[in-house]
Amino acid sequence: MADDNYVWAIDPGKVTGIAWRSPTGWFGSDEMAPTDALDRLYQHAEKGDLVAYETYAVNSHTAKFSRQYDALETIGAVKYIGHMLGLRVIAQSPGQRKAVGLHVLDKLHWRNNSPDGHANDAARHLVVACIKDNVLATDVLL
Repeated sequence: MADDNYVWAIDPGKVTGIAWRSPTGWFGSDEMAPTDALDRLYQHAEKGDLVAYETYAVNSHTAKFSRQYDALETIGAVKYIGHMLGLRVIAQSPGQRKAVGLHVLDKLHWRNNSPDGHANDAARHLVVACIKDNVLATDVLL
């Protein structure tokens, strides 16, 4: 990662989580309507930034019980914004987020007690993205 790039993470859905880490280590997270999260990404991300998003698989279970059109549309918009702004866009499975416990967010002072928990889900994806991009050391998970 270049020292002058942000790392972003998106937890897509009807309520979308968004988290970011600045090149100087400043962290922020929130949850909001998908269009508001996408606006924030579009307005503040710059060429070379990394954005990770949680994948959403449509299968027989999700099709019956939890159709997440908002998630699918948000993912498509994240990919498009990434293309238009020259961002590095990576997909992460829900399992990758689940591997990062709340104790890790507490250790980093990244925990956000948002009403639906999506800010923390985005922050967990952010931890994974930062580790994979060598922004954070893997020992943060201990």
